Amino acid sequence: MNIVEDKLYFFQRITAAMIKPKKYLRLLEDRTKYEKVPQGTSITIHDYADAIYNKEEDRLYFLKLEHIKSIFKGIEELYRMATVTEVDHFLESDFIALVEGFTSDDVKTNNRKRIALLKDRYSQYTNVQKKELREYIQQYEGDLEITNDTFVIKNDSDLKKMLYGIDQRYYTTPIEGEKRLANSIIRI
Repeated sequence: MNIVEDKLYFFQRITAAMIKPKKYLRLLEDRTKYEKVPQGTSITIHDYADAIYNKEEDRLYFLKLEHIKSIFKGIEELYRMATVTEVDHFLESDFIALVEGFTSDDVKTNNRKRIALLKDRYSQYTNVQKKELREYIQQYEGDLEITNDTFVIKNDSDLKKMLYGIDQRYYTTPIEGEKRLANSIIRI
């Protein structure tokens, strides 16, 4: 089901469990009389839409991917985990050095999703941008080792820090100067 309001489109998935037969009373025009309606159907409507599409921004907002997969066929491809081959290929990149026995088998689900989204970004940077990015990551994650222009990845946590850096999610607050990590971003 969808509702359009100005520039926003609201979507809610309707499942069989949400459609229930019910008996109703119908008030007549003068509202002093009523009649029984033998059977009808009600649909449970959630307080919040499963997805909201902003036409002006061309952006889709949602809380749970599993709720919108049936509404938007194929959307999970945008938020998928990298395949084993993609993870292996990414970890074999010349800017990554795996140590202490860390392999693609040790990469957890969230990092697999991050790799699927970021796997091509770093390779498209110029050498100057790569150098700036390494300095940027070191500024925020000083314990993430960089040797000979390669990120030394010992565990899944190191990989996550590097991926957050490639996604440029670190920032410093302007007033307090506090270093922070953005959990989500909206481009302005």
